[in-house]
Amino acid sequence: GQGGAGGGGGATPITGCRPQDGLPLVGVCSDYCSSLVDLCTGANAQFTNYGTCFAACQLPTWSCGTPLDQTGNSVWCRLNHVYNVDDDATLAPTECPLAGPASSGCL
Repeated sequence: GQGGAGGGGGATPITGCRPQDGLPLVGVCSDYCSSLVDLCTGANAQFTNYGTCFAACQLPTWSCGTPLDQTGNSVWCRLNHVYNVDDDATLAPTECPLAGPASSGCL
């Protein structure tokens, strides 16, 4: 087999959306950004607007992840934190930062 030379210094590779999850990255980002911009506002805002979020979401910075992700550097992990705010708006001060680009929970 081929040997282990090279590599990117141990960074987790960025992976795309799985066909079986039913949404391409553009769809997951659309969901994520529209929900985040609607639910995380004022002091809890994570992006200035939908367009800024959508552009950031499609950069090769986060993996797509899978719909049940609670951890991992993925869009789905962040979206699940937004869903927590949708379920209970009082969670916004905790969950919005976890849903944002600098999430301490989606690593």
